[in-house]
Amino acid sequence: MGNVGLDRVNRTFRNFALFTNASGINSKLLRNIEILDPAFILTGEHGLYLEADRGKSFSLMEDDFSGKPVYPIYPDINEDLFDKVEGVVIDIQDVGVRCFTFIYNLKKIIEIASRKSLKVVVLDRFNPIGRSFGSVCEKESIVCPMGIPFLYPFSIGKLARIFSKPFSLNVEVIETEGALTYEEMEKFLSNVSQNLNSYQSVLLYPALVFLEGFQDVSVGRGTNKPFRMVLSKENIASVLETFLKGLGINGVYFNKTISKPCFDTLANERLFGIEFFVYDKNVFNSVLLGFNLFKFFYERGYKLSYDESGTPFIELIYPHLLEAVESQSLFEFYNSENEMGKAFLSKNF
Repeated sequence: MGNVGLDRVNRTFRNFALFTNASGINSKLLRNIEILDPAFILTGEHGLYLEADRGKSFSLMEDDFSGKPVYPIYPDINEDLFDKVEGVVIDIQDVGVRCFTFIYNLKKIIEIASRKSLKVVVLDRFNPIGRSFGSVCEKESIVCPMGIPFLYPFSIGKLARIFSKPFSLNVEVIETEGALTYEEMEKFLSNVSQNLNSYQSVLLYPALVFLEGFQDVSVGRGTNKPFRMVLSKENIASVLETFLKGLGINGVYFNKTISKPCFDTLANERLFGIEFFVYDKNVFNSVLLGFNLFKFFYERGYKLSYDESGTPFIELIYPHLLEAVESQSLFEFYNSENEMGKAFLSKNF
């Protein structure tokens, strides 16, 4: 049994802003907005109740239940908002993966708080993946905040302290207690974001997110199993299954499947592919699976996705991965990045 920081808080924060979304619940499913009584709410991508489409901006609104003002901080933050309060409470479920956009929001909030001499309180939550992998970003973006590897094993409270180090900002962290069972973890991970709605989706996210670098590959968005499937219009299920068996990755089952997304990538198309199930997260190597899946589709000629500047989106998710695949040096690249993750871990623990 375990408790998150919100379970252990014993005061309200009326002159504080609250950065949260639908994941901000305690063990009894009570919302932090009701418990903490903040002055107003800050929320990132997807909106407060995950009602906004991914990558889409949205307008100021009011929380229908509490009447509190809700200010979007995706894709940008209005710093003037922070002049109204004496501090910020952060209570949002993290997944331990750098490209999760709420982590960029966290970093920017801490930078603003340091400039405005505001207090920051983090109500800590458990890291569901708990592994260190990769080098830090050379160029910052909303899916690649600088200063942390692709995977990091610590909680959002520890992450906040790392981000605050350059500013000598004292972050108060209300710690978690105990350890969560699988069932408890499922509860806290059911409202992480629109398409991370289960423990399985979160465990597979750092593998399948690389495939968001393609225009014509679905990771199950718009189905009942987002980030649990890899799908395409081409019937590659048997070929992909054979490829995956050859990798010999432990801790995960997989099998051929057919699905039809209701929205998002390849919506309303009958798609073929593979469904995954992680049965042992402690031995499952999500990044090795993800790197190889990216290689599989790239070498079959699938189309890359690009941002507005013409940069391949995969370069934002994981810099230099495309270069490693093109130069046939993926194995060496993986090993180098793995060593970088170990070095980061030894330095920060």
